[in-house]
Amino acid sequence: MSYIIAIFMILAGLGMWGVIISLLLSWWALCFGTVIIGLVMLFLAPHLLLLPLLLSPIANGFLMGGFIYWNNTKEKIEKEKNLEYLEPTIFDEPEIIDCISTVNQQELESQLLLSIHSEDYNNTHKLIANGFTIRTQEFADKCKYLMKKCQNQDLIKLISFLLRRDNY
Repeated sequence: MSYIIAIFMILAGLGMWGVIISLLLSWWALCFGTVIIGLVMLFLAPHLLLLPLLLSPIANGFLMGGFIYWNNTKEKIEKEKNLEYLEPTIFDEPEIIDCISTVNQQELESQLLLSIHSEDYNNTHKLIANGFTIRTQEFADKCKYLMKKCQNQDLIKLISFLLRRDNY
């Protein structure tokens, strides 16, 4: 189906170029058929002799769109074929997966501490609602310290809930 669209766009572009060339030849026949008008246009406004070529960007757009669509379709089919034969990568190793999850956990911890410090209840709630858990006593102590400095009572209740839920 994708190739049909690409072929249609390419044929439309070629057809438009055929129309443009026909218009150009007809325009020249009209201009030079009356010799006086043709000579006046040739010397005073030569750019008007190429007037039908103003339609060429549209034809080129159809051609380029068709070729791009054709190539994208071909690449998509090749990628689907290659997915069947994927070999394991270094990122499939358990140690690498643990390392990536540790980096993500550290990033989430930083975001949580920042949102508690800036007393951003919505961001803190969003992090906790998305399944954030406290994994170390050190991080729990940081949360307790920031909770003591906090003025927002709703945020204090939210942090207390998080600490109780994760048994800190």
